[in-house]
Amino acid sequence: MSTDSPFERPAQEKRPEFSPDEPIAERLVRLFMNLTTELAVVRERLDTVEHLLAEKGQVTAADIENYVPDGDTEAQRRAWREAYIQRVFADLQAEVDHAIAEAGQSADAFGAGKR
Repeated sequence: MSTDSPFERPAQEKRPEFSPDEPIAERLVRLFMNLTTELAVVRERLDTVEHLLAEKGQVTAADIENYVPDGDTEAQRRAWREAYIQRVFADLQAEVDHAIAEAGQSADAFGAGKR
């Protein structure tokens, strides 16, 4: 069965491969990153469909593939992506910030943080 549907095309990128020696936390982070990226792509394609429907009243797969957002739309998408990334990674960023702060305090306690 041949179709132009993007949902029935084979993935263009290589699927992640997991090694039994790889720590589970690293596997989960990669899985999380892949899902986060895929969701962002779906959100952008949905935005494309919404714009095309508002503009033309109908949409084809070719319309979606050939759509180029105008400057305002691209700026809105960029703002959405930045907010999305901040929301998704807020907990991880907080842990990193905490670890850096603790490392800085430890280094200062031993005089390593002073020059």
